[in-house]
Amino acid sequence: MMRKALRFAVVALATLVGLIATAWAAGALYFDLPIAWLRAPLALIFGLAMLAALLFIKGGWRALGLVAIGFTAVLAWWLTIKPTKDRA
Repeated sequence: MMRKALRFAVVALATLVGLIATAWAAGALYFDLPIAWLRAPLALIFGLAMLAALLFIKGGWRALGLVAIGFTAVLAWWLTIKPTKDRA
């Protein structure tokens, strides 16, 4: 009984972290994508795809793995953005 509760808590926490990572990645796409007309559609598609992965892929760890791969891809892209240095 205690083992099931612990497993549920770990999966719930990992899912919460996955949702937060997805929200951050969608925000990064929305605010930092250099092609302005692609910002909103790509952020929305990414967010919905990650949410669909969490809801419809059997095996919670597989779904979380896919979310982690998506987050890592966006993070890797985001870290390559050069600062503009055009502020006062």
